[in-house]
Amino acid sequence: MPRRSQMIYQKVALHNVAEVLPTPLNEGVYLTRIPETVRAAVNERARSRALWTAGCEVRFVADAPVVEVLLSVDEATPREGLPIMAEVYRGPYVQGYASLGPGITRVRCPQSANPLALRQTAGATPLFSSDVWRVLLPHLARVRLMGIDAHGGQVRPPEPGQYPRRRWLAYGSSITQGALTLAPSGTYVARTARRLGCDALNLGFGAAALCDAALAAHVASRDDWDLATLELGVNMFGAFALDDFAAHVRRFVRPIAAAHPDKPVVCLTMFILGGDFTGDQNQFGSTLAEYRQAVRDVVSLLRLPNLHLIEGTDLLGDPTLLGTDLVHPGDAGMERIAEALVPRLRPLLL
Repeated sequence: MPRRSQMIYQKVALHNVAEVLPTPLNEGVYLTRIPETVRAAVNERARSRALWTAGCEVRFVADAPVVEVLLSVDEATPREGLPIMAEVYRGPYVQGYASLGPGITRVRCPQSANPLALRQTAGATPLFSSDVWRVLLPHLARVRLMGIDAHGGQVRPPEPGQYPRRRWLAYGSSITQGALTLAPSGTYVARTARRLGCDALNLGFGAAALCDAALAAHVASRDDWDLATLELGVNMFGAFALDDFAAHVRRFVRPIAAAHPDKPVVCLTMFILGGDFTGDQNQFGSTLAEYRQAVRDVVSLLRLPNLHLIEGTDLLGDPTLLGTDLVHPGDAGMERIAEALVPRLRPLLL
């Protein structure tokens, strides 16, 4: 993939989107976060989750009084009580929100009455130019992009300098994807990226972060990220014996770090979980602590100078910031992770 490339579709940029895919009856397109050849080679649940648009955005600059982004979703909300929501931003500024459903929703992006004031308020080096419209797509749903309606006006993709130069690739579980978070901007990935001044490439796969070899090869082959974090363990604790888990982690981490010796790659051990307090063992008789130690051992044994370790429990150690499933952080938990992660990642980007 060419460095800093953007997926362009109907004259807009699709951030964190690898390909667009046809839908039944050709009604719009699906957006996949990984190429279709890679998606076909990962585990079955990851194939499905790759079509959930966590961290994906529709971005454009408009010469039109209003532009509408037409969206639809196939399924009901995947977690009871959580809305399927898109957010609209004008550069760094939030414009509004749109609730999505099975029908077509026209997400409106109207020209501001005070564009000069937005530019002046943003300062000399804003994270995003206020000329850039950003529609943040739902993080917990499969979305159909039905079209772009500029009402006779013109749209174009943002140009370099209108969006962040540096990119952070975040691989992980549903926690990285943002389960139990209300809005797309509320994931710990989005919150951290905003503070770091980075664009985030969210590769969170709910219940499916199994260290697939095809995904490791894909991330290793990419040259469009400056920093990668790999959240490891929570989806594998109940499915892999300890030695097997360690082998999978080693085979996943090594090619990514070895392919990019000039870029920091950070392994995150598991965040705090209810099982840390109940003393749970998995079906193989092992504990969460042992799986965290296995990740530490892999990082130590690989001896790669660009490979780093951050303890998940140092980022989120308060179990009261979890949901009642004692796994997924709520919005306050996501904020806590971001607050703790930023000072640990910032030196690696200097």
